[in-house]
Amino acid sequence: MARSKQITPKSTKGRKQQQQMAPAKKIKKSTKGRKQQQQIAPAKKVKTLASAKKAKAPINQQQLPPDMISDLSDCILIHILSFLEAQEAVQTCILSKRWINVWKKLPTLVVLYYSQFIDGVYEQFVHKLLSLRDDQTDIHSLKLHPPLDKKRNNSLVSHIVKYAFSHNVQHLLLNFTYFKPNCFSFSCPTLKSLKLTSGHSVNSIFPNSLDFPALATLSLTHFTFLPNQDGCARPFSTFNRLNTLILDKCKVLHEQNLCISNTNLENLTIAMYGNTYSGSYFDIELYAPNLITFSFKGNHISKVLGTKSFFPSIKQLTINIRCFDKYKKNYSTLLNWLDTFNNVESLTVDTDTLEVLFNFHNLFKDKSPSLINLKSLKIETYDLITLSQFDEEVDFLLQNSHSANVENIIVDIWSKM
Repeated sequence: MARSKQITPKSTKGRKQQQQMAPAKKIKKSTKGRKQQQQIAPAKKVKTLASAKKAKAPINQQQLPPDMISDLSDCILIHILSFLEAQEAVQTCILSKRWINVWKKLPTLVVLYYSQFIDGVYEQFVHKLLSLRDDQTDIHSLKLHPPLDKKRNNSLVSHIVKYAFSHNVQHLLLNFTYFKPNCFSFSCPTLKSLKLTSGHSVNSIFPNSLDFPALATLSLTHFTFLPNQDGCARPFSTFNRLNTLILDKCKVLHEQNLCISNTNLENLTIAMYGNTYSGSYFDIELYAPNLITFSFKGNHISKVLGTKSFFPSIKQLTINIRCFDKYKKNYSTLLNWLDTFNNVESLTVDTDTLEVLFNFHNLFKDKSPSLINLKSLKIETYDLITLSQFDEEVDFLLQNSHSANVENIIVDIWSKM
């Protein structure tokens, strides 16, 4: 009994201590955890938002550099700017310090005039453009459309052309109202192609002698050629390397002959659409033994003076003439062309040309084209219904070339204007 009395108080005391300590331990632990959660959680949240805001910009900057184009080399940037007009290319100088001087090294200049320009602004821009441009950079090509005012036009064109020639220009395109020969009073040994377009109201005089020894391509629109004392105009006699010649709505003064004599000429295009009585028509003295393609378009067809021995190399011939007042002269000249250029392998005509044959089809029995080498006959027409009216004329052209391939080409009626 004595042992049991001693054990009982001991166990009661242990239980009381457990009951007192256990709650105290639990309360202390949970209270500390809640306080830590309340203190730590909000701080953790604020830190995350702040770091996200700070990290947002650097992450994007790593994925997309701030200016990728500016990191390109000068040659690539210059190539990109060469597709822009000069006014647009100059404006890139405000993008950043990297772009300030890029436009100054452009080898290609496109200087156009718009009616929106305030009086005098265009001229001021052109002078600034040329003066601020890198003087050590040559001009590869220049395209110029100056104002329509004649007084402003002449001095400005002369200034720009002189600058271009002094910077070894290779390709020059000028479109202006009135042309003065003094614009080209100096030599340019580097010029390879020249395209001049004069105003529609007046044909400018083209000088008989220009010093462009490297010129290979020449295109003229609305120009008048002056004949020599022998009655023949020879405006291209100094262009020994001329390979391609395009004459659009040009004429010879007093309707004299135009002489085209060049051993290197391979491509010749003549378009003589215009007023019948305006003196726009002339005969052609052609001496080009290496001519490959010859294209003629007009209300009338010119006589080609020369011997057949000069034309054996012509392989592609295009004839587009209109039946104006049903002139019999057009028909006889057309047959002479077919006889002169009888070695052609490709012939292109339009329905207007077939109509010339149609109006004189009764004469077919007298003459027939000897196009024995013809491989391709291309017929330009506005629609196939119109073409069906000229079956007999097509057969006439193919009379001696049965193996030739016939191709019908639908063209826009406005392309003939």
